[in-house]
Amino acid sequence: QAAESRFRAMGGAVFPTNAGTRFLVADTGNFAIRDVFVGPDEGASSYVGPTCPGPSPGGCQCEQIGNCSCGEYQSSACGASFCCPCSPGHYCDCKNACTGLQTPCPRGTFSPHVGASTPSTCQPCTDPGTVCDLGSPQPRPCEPGHYCPGTGVGGADEWPCDVGTFSAGGATECTPCPPGSFQPSVLSSSCLDCPPGGVCPGGGGG
Repeated sequence: QAAESRFRAMGGAVFPTNAGTRFLVADTGNFAIRDVFVGPDEGASSYVGPTCPGPSPGGCQCEQIGNCSCGEYQSSACGASFCCPCSPGHYCDCKNACTGLQTPCPRGTFSPHVGASTPSTCQPCTDPGTVCDLGSPQPRPCEPGHYCPGTGVGGADEWPCDVGTFSAGGATECTPCPPGSFQPSVLSSSCLDCPPGGVCPGGGGG
């Protein structure tokens, strides 16, 4: 009785069966419950989806493990009852469908695609001055104080600027400090003015 009252309040239609009761609840956008079976003891073998805090996310419902399609995963945005498209920077292969797992693209690769299902959608990050972290949807500019030559395995690495050089970001190589300035530290985004009375031909000395 309690279960029946609860589902009727949600706008669900109640259909008795030989083994128990089946509640068919329309997807109103706020409930993640559909085709719910409640056994004679009201719960022994039932699936009950959660009430969403807001509009239900797009995609198909996932009432049992394996019901999601390739390129989808079981979202936590509305409990464990909905499948959502795999996020950019990730892929969701068929074996992980409906597990809640997204596989991130490896460092040095990126994927702008929604709903990717194979690792081949992760593209090499080779543009000079950019780098791709784990799970990147797009290449990002190289951090200040670093340079990214865009070579090697997908341009995965940021290299630190050495003493006497600097980078403001997005650089393919670090720039030597000009005459009248110096930089005694690594990972620098700018150079320091030469102190009064000092001799600074450029580079790292002060």
